[in-house]
Amino acid sequence: MKYGVIAVLLMGVLLHAEIRNAYYKSGELRLKEAFHNGKRHGLSQGFYKNGKPYFEVTYKHGLPSGLSREYDRNGKLAMVKEYRSGKKIAEVPIKNGKKHGTERQFNTDGSVSIEKTYRNGILEGLSQSYYDNGTVRVRLHVKQGEPEGTSKEYFEDGTLKTLTPYHNGNIEGTVKHYNRHGILEAEIPFVNNKKEGTAYFYDPDGKRTHEALFTQDTLTAAYAYGDTGEKQRLDAQAIKALRLHGD
Repeated sequence: MKYGVIAVLLMGVLLHAEIRNAYYKSGELRLKEAFHNGKRHGLSQGFYKNGKPYFEVTYKHGLPSGLSREYDRNGKLAMVKEYRSGKKIAEVPIKNGKKHGTERQFNTDGSVSIEKTYRNGILEGLSQSYYDNGTVRVRLHVKQGEPEGTSKEYFEDGTLKTLTPYHNGNIEGTVKHYNRHGILEAEIPFVNNKKEGTAYFYDPDGKRTHEALFTQDTLTAAYAYGDTGEKQRLDAQAIKALRLHGD
């Protein structure tokens, strides 16, 4: 009895599953797609006239799911896309088996969240991330897989938030932080990814209020500026309260 029930269930599935083919006018196979209950379900394949694969997409109940692949006319992989619940969440261009071009990740509404540029499998060129409203969040240039030049981070309204200088993948130079009104909040020097030298801090009007001395990423001394510009050294408790560690 048990096996009979299983056999009936399998027959029911098979009766509702089918493979549909479509052809070019010249007779070559163009599409081969799996359907279930009238919806794409399973592997869908497209072909060029020369018989080489054009695309491969897996469907679940009519919606693309998981990884899909696109090929050039020579049958070489050219693009990989990823879908979740029918929504495209990522696409990666491929050349000679390696990432080559602009990789994109997407929000559920289809807008781009991240873009990265690759050359022969290595990050090279502009990388950007975006807020949900489409404005740039971070803009970074990459050379041979490492950050190079000045990275820019923005507030959601497009106002500059942070400037971070890179060289050979390390933070080298003065990192600058700005408030939402575009006024400088802090200048913090770095050498080889570590805070090194004198950092300066400013109030919301752009007036310098404090400075902090760093050696090998360690805060060694801090000062507050008086109304007339004189400096007063701060004790450890005052430093902790003011959070002058530059993080």
